[in-house]
Amino acid sequence: MHTTGYYTHSDCLLHDMGGGHPECPQRLLSIQDRLISSGLEQVLQWPDCALATVADLSLAHDASYIEKIFQWDAELNDEAAVKAVTGVYKSGLESLKSKLEKK
Repeated sequence: MHTTGYYTHSDCLLHDMGGGHPECPQRLLSIQDRLISSGLEQVLQWPDCALATVADLSLAHDASYIEKIFQWDAELNDEAAVKAVTGVYKSGLESLKSKLEKK
């Protein structure tokens, strides 16, 4: 029997693109609420997700690209941009790590 996993992490809720944007924490919470209220949460696996390492990222991206992302993350000064990008960055790492752990 195959099992379906629901891969997420609480840091994904940090990805806040501002009001009215479809990618928002409320959307993720709504999806989770719907899974629970429908009873599907009982048949899903909800594995813990960890951050991807640089070695994990290197499986899909070259070193110069990874370095640019780390530099960009370190150089951000605008608080709204930091909030949005930190959520994208961390949730991306968690998503990648969860996919690698499935294999």
